[in-house]
Amino acid sequence: MKKANEHNSTNSEDINKNVESSETSQTELKEEQTLENNEQEILNSSETAKSDEEVNKLNEKIKQLEAELVEAKDKRLRTLAEFENYKKRAQNELSDFFKYSSESMIKKILPIYDDLSRSLSHVPEDLTENPFVSGVKMVFEKFTKILTEEGVKKIETTGRQFDFNFHEALLQQPNNQVPNDQILQEIEAGYIYKEKVIRHAKVIVCVNNETNEQTENNESITE
Repeated sequence: MKKANEHNSTNSEDINKNVESSETSQTELKEEQTLENNEQEILNSSETAKSDEEVNKLNEKIKQLEAELVEAKDKRLRTLAEFENYKKRAQNELSDFFKYSSESMIKKILPIYDDLSRSLSHVPEDLTENPFVSGVKMVFEKFTKILTEEGVKKIETTGRQFDFNFHEALLQQPNNQVPNDQILQEIEAGYIYKEKVIRHAKVIVCVNNETNEQTENNESITE
């Protein structure tokens, strides 16, 4: 009977130990599960933080690339515009080169043409029908025709209003019979070659006394 009680007591202790061991194991399992969950949460948080950081870096890189793309497009457009301007300038220069290709030669022969014109203007009346003079006139007329065909024309002067685009005033003379700034006399002829002034006409311009007095009065008032 005593052995049976001892045996029962031993079994009871073993059961208690097994229960305690089981409870301890369950507690440890729970703690391990909690640790694992905590570790997983930490890992997830870390991965999320890394992911956000990478996204931010990618966004910054995208913005940088977009800015570089815009700059590259602007640079390309500016380069194209500069090239178009250069091409137009080159075409204009080439066109002007061919258009005014004879300008240098014409400038050289104009003084000869002027000398010939002045010589004929000083021929005495009794020699106007002289065969030699007539021959020189024919040469002068052919000379004039050739210049005209090349696009050269004389600038009109005497009786015209002074225009600095075509005329160069060498002298000023008072003359109350004509309007102020009217050309009184031509000193040297001027010429236009295909819409381009290649030599300004040198002239004497009218400056009336009233204008002179007004100018002097204005100057005295200013002083």
